[in-house]
Amino acid sequence: MGFNITFYKFNKEGNSTKRPSSSGTTYNCRILRGSSIVSPTIELSIGLATSPDFNYAYIPNFNRYYYVSEWTFNDALWTASLEVDALATYRTEIGSENLYALRTSNSGLYDGRVVDTLYPTKAGCTFNSIAIDELWTAPSVSSYTGFYVVGTTCTSANYGSIKYYVLTPFEFGALNNYLLSDALLTNNGFDLDNASFSLQKSLIDPMQFIKSCTFIPISITEVEDYISQPEKLILFDWEINYTTTPPFSPIMTRSVLPNTPMVTLNRTVNIPKHPQTNSRGNYVNLSPYTNLMLFIAPFGAIEIDTTVTCNASTLDLEIALDLPSGLGILDVKCNGILLNSISAQIGVPIQLSQITRDYLGGVSSAIGGVFGTLGSALMGDVSGAIMNATSGITSAVNSMCPRNNSIGSGGSYSQVLSESPRLDAQFFECVDDDIAKNGRPCCKVVNCSSGGYFLIQDGDVSISGTKAEWEMIKSQLEEGFYWE
Repeated sequence: MGFNITFYKFNKEGNSTKRPSSSGTTYNCRILRGSSIVSPTIELSIGLATSPDFNYAYIPNFNRYYYVSEWTFNDALWTASLEVDALATYRTEIGSENLYALRTSNSGLYDGRVVDTLYPTKAGCTFNSIAIDELWTAPSVSSYTGFYVVGTTCTSANYGSIKYYVLTPFEFGALNNYLLSDALLTNNGFDLDNASFSLQKSLIDPMQFIKSCTFIPISITEVEDYISQPEKLILFDWEINYTTTPPFSPIMTRSVLPNTPMVTLNRTVNIPKHPQTNSRGNYVNLSPYTNLMLFIAPFGAIEIDTTVTCNASTLDLEIALDLPSGLGILDVKCNGILLNSISAQIGVPIQLSQITRDYLGGVSSAIGGVFGTLGSALMGDVSGAIMNATSGITSAVNSMCPRNNSIGSGGSYSQVLSESPRLDAQFFECVDDDIAKNGRPCCKVVNCSSGGYFLIQDGDVSISGTKAEWEMIKSQLEEGFYWE
């Protein structure tokens, strides 16, 4: 039985819907008995001098496109073994379906937010570090970087019996110089020539009115809204001056306002992006391709959840700082979502010392030593008298010697100032990809007629062909095909 069959010399991918665009060459051929419509065998008479170089065919009577699997020569005839090209034959039906595409090479359809696990990462990594500027500062007498919060007992207390003064390093130095001298007593009516001075000096230790001292390692400009206007520094009910000799000039400092001991510090830090973000998609800003670590002493190293930050450009840092104690709470947020909340001691406890003499104790000990000696002698205990006399003299000497009276304990600046606050990013680079042949993640229902490579999850397409052809299409769509 003779059929007109059009042959082509045609290049195409084996898993493509592409059809020939040229007119081809048509011959009248005979289809051998026993041939199937899916895999027919035909005979072609073109003479012995010419060998066919066609690799593709179309049979109008079957309305199907075919690959030429093999040419053989027998009894002066060329025999062609054909295999149906189901993708090209049913191209229209495939194009009318909406299918769920796992991957595609169509840049208008793939989604860079979907993680692409097809490609592994390379060995090694790169780093990027973003500094968080203007957070902690070291103490400096020549500038207003850092300040001290000194809690004192005074007549103008506003936190119970305590008032918290905010002192610059220069003001703190003036306070320290004043307390180390006798000026606090002499300048407030105690006469050195008066015998009662010994009694007053023994009973009044200025250090007892200072209850705490904390260095806050931030600029004083950060707390302008939380402290008073300049006022005199008062200890108990004594005015503290810069100098110990006339003319006296009072220390004008500021204090923590009532009901506002908590200071809020806000910082924003840019989130470093993976160097392959533009070429591969936003998924590379997720772990394990990107790891983020926020380092802020004294809160330590804080791992950042990249599932929240991958689509964000900044991290918001909010530090609530208690001025009297120096305790701070760090809240790390991204797009309003709280990622972490950590408390730590930001303020550095400062130890204050005062040199004192127990004049009254010295007199009492000396008197006690004399009377003890007389008593022992009257009782006939000479050895006891000698021992008591020695003991009395020793106690008197100890009482008259200067003693170091201190409050608080020394803290560590290294805990806060050892490292600069920063956000560290660690990046792992993906190997090269092949979008044309492998596509990129799509994961949504699409129409494949838009063109490109597609990997379909379920290739169940409605066609008018045979079961064998339906199975071919389903298999090829689920293994990946090209719409051309």
